[in-house]
Amino acid sequence: MTNKITDIKKLLKTIVLSNQKTMIIDGHRIKNKEKYSLFLRNGFKCKCCGNKAVFAAIEKDENCKNGFFHLVFYVRKGNRDVKLTIDHIIPKALKGENREENYQLLCEECNRHKGDKLIIF
Repeated sequence: MTNKITDIKKLLKTIVLSNQKTMIIDGHRIKNKEKYSLFLRNGFKCKCCGNKAVFAAIEKDENCKNGFFHLVFYVRKGNRDVKLTIDHIIPKALKGENREENYQLLCEECNRHKGDKLIIF
């Protein structure tokens, strides 16, 4: 699999537009196409620091017992690669819902800093 973001965007558009809930990429079952549409719409960048994803990797979902994998996007911060994550705008601890309108993209560092606080970026 190529990990260039431009190639990944084309692949994600195909996944999002398909009727399938899972796709096979390089022999790996990938799930959560709804999540990828959020990445496409939000430009693959952290809403807080503004860093854009520079590459993607297929990684095993350790919490999933069905053997699924995910495309994981990474931003570059200094000399470190940092995962781009989905954050709840209104944290679940403050009764925030698991709905697309309540999601934003944050790198792991910004997400950790935000924690369960209500911060609008």
